[in-house]
Amino acid sequence: MTAPLLERVKHVHMIGIGGIGVSALAELLMARGVTVSGSDREDSSRLARLEDRGAEVHVGHSAELIVGADLVVASAAIPEDNAELAAARYADIEILRRGELLAEMTRGRKLVAVAGAHGKTTTTAMLARILVRTGQDPTVVLGGDSQDIDGNARLGRGEWVVVEADESDGSFLLLEPAVAVITNVDPEHLDYWKTAEQYSEAFTEFAGRVGDHGTVVLCSDDPALARLGEQLGSRATSFGLHSDARYTAESLCIDADGAAFTALLDGSEIGRLALEAPGEHGVVDGLAALAAAIAVGIEPANAASGLDGYRGVARRFQKLGQVGEVQVIDDYAHHPAEITATLDAARAAFPGNRLIAAFQPHLYSRTRDHLGAFAMALCRADRVLVTGIYAAREAPIPGVSGEAIVAEMELRGGPPAYSEEQREAVAPHLARMARPGDVILLLGAGDIWKSGEELLKLLRKTGGSEEEG
Repeated sequence: MTAPLLERVKHVHMIGIGGIGVSALAELLMARGVTVSGSDREDSSRLARLEDRGAEVHVGHSAELIVGADLVVASAAIPEDNAELAAARYADIEILRRGELLAEMTRGRKLVAVAGAHGKTTTTAMLARILVRTGQDPTVVLGGDSQDIDGNARLGRGEWVVVEADESDGSFLLLEPAVAVITNVDPEHLDYWKTAEQYSEAFTEFAGRVGDHGTVVLCSDDPALARLGEQLGSRATSFGLHSDARYTAESLCIDADGAAFTALLDGSEIGRLALEAPGEHGVVDGLAALAAAIAVGIEPANAASGLDGYRGVARRFQKLGQVGEVQVIDDYAHHPAEITATLDAARAAFPGNRLIAAFQPHLYSRTRDHLGAFAMALCRADRVLVTGIYAAREAPIPGVSGEAIVAEMELRGGPPAYSEEQREAVAPHLARMARPGDVILLLGAGDIWKSGEELLKLLRKTGGSEEEG
């Protein structure tokens, strides 16, 4: 954070403080001695953690909660008619969205910003691990809970700041990175960007925010990013498994414990690594982190050593537990490409096991825009259960539903697929469906994760039963 703002701001009130992005900034503010209060629509373990660390937190929104604040920060999901936002405007209190605060907190710092449609949380966590283990003592802002930094934020004393750059509301274009990582540009967040072309162009603009002496780290497996790399010339470096990239891998071994591979830079070995990140996409994320770390100035062998043993991020192929011969895994996958990668990773990690995918669609607009692609991706499983849509900030769109995805799967001759409108019905349905040897994956960015513990409790109680239907 720039000194003027730190000196001016003493008390920050944060609306949507329980969200993964806002809570990380709250922790950093408190670590710097700023008084933090906040509100969220429902209670959570994240609110309890913030309260334990000194924040004043409230469940529910009310105008009087802003009293005493000299800055109000709101999650991108908070609507303009929120009572606390309205009260802040009336009281003439400065208001920033989360992405604007992140830009303020990183301005003037040596910044690595990790962006892309998929893989940015894992890549950021991997890079943070490398910089911590090589003595760089970075500050970190992460969109997930990393075992390596015990959460989603870390205040360091080193010169580097590592952040996950969120493109969903365009705020990543406020950042000024010395090193920018772009993992891929699969069309996403079209409720904001409107077209795939505009979405892709935003990443070109993001790359342009890197100074002349900085580095843009691109996945050349993505055709659009390969073209961008050609335009950037020596300012760019590349990683990938299926292209002529500078950073690549060989001798891959993918199983239920994760992925092991030999990392190469310009064809020369820089280290053999084992990561708790299964699937090819975990390897690609690891290559991105290595490339970014070396761009920062870490010696290649030290970067590889620092990444080796990476332990993962919550809700990224997280093994919740096993009851008998039934495995339960939770994953944040909420885009067709992410579902495809997760199911392919599960197939590679558990060859011969039956895969059951329970998917909770996130946002009506995303479901509408990718309906056919969701159906195709889910056809990679052997059984599928689709819930109602987790609306988040959106109003329903007529004809867009979880049932519509199931109907699309049936049209494509896919595996048996079922719908359960209520998320609370997921665990009982899965428990009835489960049989020995199954791998059950909970997929989605909403609250589908709650079904994981519910399912494990049911399986412990009953041991499951034979498949229904």
